[in-house]
Amino acid sequence: MVANTQSNNGETHCSVCLLPNAKGNIPMRYTLLTCLCIFAVQNLTGGEDPPPVPNAALKYWFAFDEMPRKFNKANVELINLGFSAPAGRDRDDLVAFVSTPIRAMQRGAAIDHCDWDVDLAAEFVYGDEPQIQKLRLLTRAACVTARAHVDANRLESAAQLLVDILKLARHCGSGSAMLSRLNEAWIRATAIKALAATAPRLSAEQLKSLAARIEAFPPPKPLADYLRKGEKMRTTWLREQFKTCEQTGTFPPELADMLLLPRTPAPDIKSLQSDLDKMESINEEIAKASETPLAGRAENLREINDLVAQAGPLVKVLVRDTSLNLNFVERDLCLAALLRAGVRVLIDGEAAVAATHDRYNDGKPFTYIKKDLGFELQSRLEDATADDRGPVKLVFGFDPNEKPPVRGAPVKPPKPPENFGEF
Repeated sequence: MVANTQSNNGETHCSVCLLPNAKGNIPMRYTLLTCLCIFAVQNLTGGEDPPPVPNAALKYWFAFDEMPRKFNKANVELINLGFSAPAGRDRDDLVAFVSTPIRAMQRGAAIDHCDWDVDLAAEFVYGDEPQIQKLRLLTRAACVTARAHVDANRLESAAQLLVDILKLARHCGSGSAMLSRLNEAWIRATAIKALAATAPRLSAEQLKSLAARIEAFPPPKPLADYLRKGEKMRTTWLREQFKTCEQTGTFPPELADMLLLPRTPAPDIKSLQSDLDKMESINEEIAKASETPLAGRAENLREINDLVAQAGPLVKVLVRDTSLNLNFVERDLCLAALLRAGVRVLIDGEAAVAATHDRYNDGKPFTYIKKDLGFELQSRLEDATADDRGPVKLVFGFDPNEKPPVRGAPVKPPKPPENFGEF
């Protein structure tokens, strides 16, 4: 085969001549035709690879890298307070301190695609996906910045930043491990509560723009996806570790510590491998329970708890708080629905409450409670993370003259699942 290409006025012409020994040879002609197609495509594209798809994770990693390595005591207190951080010179200094990573975070939030490129089956590295704790720190710092915008009456900037945190939450959930989904819920709840507090001060047009952007977000992945994919990767990684332990006759102390197992005597490998088999079947039962309507989950949860109780110590470590984890995800979906409903009430008035639908109360409207400086919406869903296990609720509005928290006082964080920050 002889091929020739010519370019003229931006057009590429390709001519091919088959040599005599190729004529009548069908396999050779198919091979030559394939080569011709590849040759033509390379010439038409200039032999260049297609442009890379923008990846939000790269922007977030830049934000992590730009985040200060150390914070002083005042900064730590303010970051822990998040959106409740009081005004003052310390807060102003902190906002300036984290301005570069916050801008990088917002550039990441402007991108839809997010691939953390973490293979849990090969890179579990004695812990969770490496970006998760960094995303939580970034979220808190962004909430401090958003509150500074609100107090300076830069409401549009505050609202946009808080919506960017909602996008950050969704990107956190693009990981594979179940912990990614639980932290997505934590980040989203943090942003939603701050956004609900700010929303009554926004104009109708700002609220409509806000609602449109939120509605454009893709829905969270089902919890079952994480259990069937991410947790499978974890068990694959653990099997490889146990296989290595069996071959070497040693059990790394750091692996024992991660699994909350005693270092001495060394854990029994055969027993641990058997536990992994049981854990895979239990994870599948949890996945099925997450796909079951809330009213019918009680029986599923009883069966799961019985299976865990009968299993070995490894299962008891890796599979905990099933009911609380499932409620945490339901609470996340409920808060998102409350935010959408509250924004609609702010736009259309109190009469719009009648058009809201609480999927945890047979589709009846959310409960509306008038407040001095706003209102509260409540669902019938129980909030298992709350001390009183009351209903999931969201308050719209806050007093800009409220007394700030006492500096140095301990800050009570929201109650997460027991294994929230471990695996």
